Amino acid sequence: MVKSHTELGGSSQHRMISGEASYKVSIIVVNWNGERFLKDCLGALSTQSYVNCEIILVDNGSSDNSVRFARETFPEVKIVALRENIRFTGGNVTTAQ
Repeated sequence: MVKSHTELGGSSQHRMISGEASYKVSIIVVNWNGERFLKDCLGALSTQSYVNCEIILVDNGSSDNSVRFARETFPEVKIVALRENIRFTGGNVTTAQ
C-alpha cells in the first residue's frame, strides 16, 4: 500500500511506502574520524525494523580506529575504506559507482 506523505501530514512532494519490505535499501554512512559516533549510529541502524537493507560505511581515510571498530563490532556492515578524505559528496559518489 502506498500512502502519500500528505496523508501522513507532510507535503505532497514525497511518497512513503508501507507494507511489505520488498524494496532493497542501501544506507550509506560517510565517516571521517567519527569512531565515537559509530556505536550509536551503526547500532541504531542495525536494529531498525526494515529487513531488506544493507548498511555501508564509507570511511574517508580516518586516522582513528573507525574501520577496525566497525569491522569488529558490526561485521554485517559493508565497509568501503578510502585512503584519503574525499568529503561527504565524494564518499557517497564512490559508493554509488
